[in-house]
Amino acid sequence: MQGTAYGIMTSFQNAGQFIVPLVLSQVYKASHSYVPCEGFFIVSSVIGAVVSVMIWVLDERINHGTLRMVDDSLAGSELLDHSEVDNYRKSQGLLSDKNGMTYTYN
Repeated sequence: MQGTAYGIMTSFQNAGQFIVPLVLSQVYKASHSYVPCEGFFIVSSVIGAVVSVMIWVLDERINHGTLRMVDDSLAGSELLDHSEVDNYRKSQGLLSDKNGMTYTYN
């Protein structure tokens, strides 16, 4: 599933790198100014920030913070103690199986 996500993300990035310069060149030709082009980048940044916050809020509400959880394979002695991870998951009402999948229980 992670490979599919990376593939989709790469496809969107490649499409953006192809389309955005074409659009901006037409905007520059029409206005003979870089100000509208800068506005495009500002609007794109704001949209990216809003989408990031939306994903974070939805993850917290629906998935109980799955995106911010530490992977068990990273819970080595130099990073985190397994008991800390287990205690956190228990306090949040989360249960993990042997494959690292996290489930909620109440």
